[in-house]
Order: sequence, then structure tokens, then C-alpha cells
Amino acid sequence: MTFSFHAIIRLVHSVAYKFSMKYKNVQKKVGDVMGGKVIELPEIKIYAEGKAEGEAKGKVEERVESIKIFVRDKIEDEIVTEKIIDKLKKNYNLSPEEAKRYIDQCMAEMN
Repeated sequence: MTFSFHAIIRLVHSVAYKFSMKYKNVQKKVGDVMGGKVIELPEIKIYAEGKAEGEAKGKVEERVESIKIFVRDKIEDEIVTEKIIDKLKKNYNLSPEEAKRYIDQCMAEMN
């Protein structure tokens, strides 16, 4: 994203320079205005927010899938439910209720 900003700024600066070559005062003003500033366009802001939101959602989905894999593995190894809950509390910082929901959900999916 930063590359795009810099490319746009350089191109605009270059075009403005070409148009104002004969006018030194205009060149100076354009240089002052365009001098390395990052332009925050609404489209770019929306893109960045959407990207951040998508990354956050992806992390949540990845965590959920990781927990489910962990639970399925423990169920297949015939580990007692209470031990699975303890391990989920310890490893994933889940409440006992959340841990139990994951176990119930995985058991339903496995049957």
C-alpha cells in the first residue's frame, strides 16, 4: 500500500513539474504542497479498514479451527471431557462454558 502512495505522489509531482516548468513560483508552491505528504483518500481508508477487518476475521476463524482440531484430537484419543476442558482453559484461555460448547459441537460434527 505504501508503494502505491509513493508512486502516485511521484507521478503527480512529475506531471505538475512538467506543467509548471516555465513558472518558478508555481513549481515552488507545487513542491511545497506535494513534498512527501501522504494523501488520505476515502477509497484508500475504506480499503485499509476492510483489509484490517478481514485479517481480524481470519485470525478468529483460524483460532476456532485450531480449537476444533485440538478438541477432535482429544476426543479421538478418548480423553475425558473434564481433562479436555482443563486443557482448553489452559491452552486457549477459554471459560468452562466455552470449552464445553466446543466439545459438544465437535462431538456432534463427528457423529
